[in-house]
Amino acid sequence: MSAFAAAVSGAAGGLAAGFAAQTLVSLARMLGLGWDAFQVPGVLPFFPTALFMGVFYGVIAWAISRKAKETAIGFAGPFLGMALPLGAIGRFVSFGLRGTVAVYGAAVWGTIAALGWRLGGRWLGVGAAIAASLAAYGMQSLLQRLAPGLGQGPWRPTGLLPQATVLLDGLLTGSFLGLSVTLSRRHYEKIRRA
Repeated sequence: MSAFAAAVSGAAGGLAAGFAAQTLVSLARMLGLGWDAFQVPGVLPFFPTALFMGVFYGVIAWAISRKAKETAIGFAGPFLGMALPLGAIGRFVSFGLRGTVAVYGAAVWGTIAALGWRLGGRWLGVGAAIAASLAAYGMQSLLQRLAPGLGQGPWRPTGLLPQATVLLDGLLTGSFLGLSVTLSRRHYEKIRRA
């Protein structure tokens, strides 16, 4: 896949990821799996966030790779990385706000690193994936400062349609991640052949 095709595929996958994640979280809430689902005393509600991030990165991973294993890593990394520590271990250990945020961060950044490793060629891919995600975050932050109304408007967190910032996040994360791991993989292959 060319670098341009990877960026476009990642961008399309990111938009699809925003829609799919928001829709599935809303449907789960309608089925009774909302913020209090699997709730553990002393731990912030985690199930909708874990489901959202799992679907989000799973769809992006599929769009970039078209492979089941990478899609599974994209989904399981954030979902299980949040649900297992906060749901299972949280019954015995109180995480608090900082601990919960640390678990969220470790699950998401661990997933990004794992996808970089698998798709971008070992450590070079890990660095490229992390740099791409940071660049996407920086670009989104800049765009939100330039257009402060971007994240506002008639949006319901329980609705089936995602907020504009979710779509922007998917678009930027998917395109930057797709481009970075493709270029990283090419460079990695050149190094291996040399």
